[in-house]
Amino acid sequence: MTPAPEVASYRGGAAIWIALVVGVVALIACLFGFWIDPTRVLVAWLIALVYVLTVVIGLMGMLIITYTINAGWPTVVRRLAEAGMPVMPLLGLLFIPILLGLGHLYPWMHVAAFQDPAIHKVLVHKAAYLNPTFFVLRSVFYLALWSAFALLLWRWSVATDEAPHPDLRRRLRVLAAAMAPIMGLTLTGAGTDWIMSLAPEWVSYIFGYYFMSLALLGGIAALTVAAYWNERRGRVPVSLSHYYALGRVLFTFLVLWGYTAYFNYFITWIANKPSEVRWFVLRSVGPFRAMSLFTIFGHFGVPFVVLITYVVKRTRGLLAFMAAYLLIAQYLEVHWLIAPERNPTTVFDWWDAVALLAVAGLSLAVALWAQRGRLLAPAFDPRFAEAVRYESW
Repeated sequence: MTPAPEVASYRGGAAIWIALVVGVVALIACLFGFWIDPTRVLVAWLIALVYVLTVVIGLMGMLIITYTINAGWPTVVRRLAEAGMPVMPLLGLLFIPILLGLGHLYPWMHVAAFQDPAIHKVLVHKAAYLNPTFFVLRSVFYLALWSAFALLLWRWSVATDEAPHPDLRRRLRVLAAAMAPIMGLTLTGAGTDWIMSLAPEWVSYIFGYYFMSLALLGGIAALTVAAYWNERRGRVPVSLSHYYALGRVLFTFLVLWGYTAYFNYFITWIANKPSEVRWFVLRSVGPFRAMSLFTIFGHFGVPFVVLITYVVKRTRGLLAFMAAYLLIAQYLEVHWLIAPERNPTTVFDWWDAVALLAVAGLSLAVALWAQRGRLLAPAFDPRFAEAVRYESW
């Protein structure tokens, strides 16, 4: 059996080395920054790391959904999502500076510094959960578990490209079904630990869902951009029907994220507790007010109006542009979640750009390197021919 002629192997090239050089140079700058101003650099590092993590976790979520519901059409673009899976162990390693610098990031490391008796009492009550030992153990558990799942998804899939081309769909489907609830629980814990505990007095019972939906939105946006990039170069047989399907999923996850983002605000507003309201007040006045408005109108409102239209979802360039736009908006969303706790009067720090170049550059280099010499679509999958012929109007 030979793969379909329209499926190419990725041969690598300058993109790998450019991404690697940019990532390494930026990483060296950040290492120097950790020494001269650890707090500023660690916050920037956390923003960049969480952003890339949401995209990679979102790609993993797309694979879990695809396998679990036994969908056929995503087979054409599935390998593009799988290419992000080898990045997860790297992100686990890049998380080490966060674990070493907890005292520079998280206020619950300094309970005695809180003068408000009510907040002090809350933090003392949470100490059994918010303490450095348990925090590190949980973080290592999340990252190790996600890395193991990601590598299994990737390795079992690429194994089908090699003779005698085993059919591992059932094994992958069982793995994905088992992963689904586990990913939900661990993502809730990670979002609570890494982001919500930056303001330890704040409580949001929907934040885990919000974090998951943000990741899914970033994942489908990245997959759409990758599909367009490779289809335009004749590497994968992505048709207008596939773009239409990607556009529908992109719009669905946009609505899901918008719904959870709204209720994240609404639940806090209706409770009207001073300790919880502070989180939104900090982001609604002063320099971060513009970012809050962008979250409402730029990240949700405008894309909603654009993506709800039939013509955009069936126009390659427009859909890819909107997906790329949403990837940029997602970074701003993650920045909005974290940066106000660093300094409520400064929106951006130049270290933010350096950290993003380091994490994103190294992640892209690993993803591309792992794909070298491999097919860009699972052409030996028994459902591949069916997926290529997929039509949707």
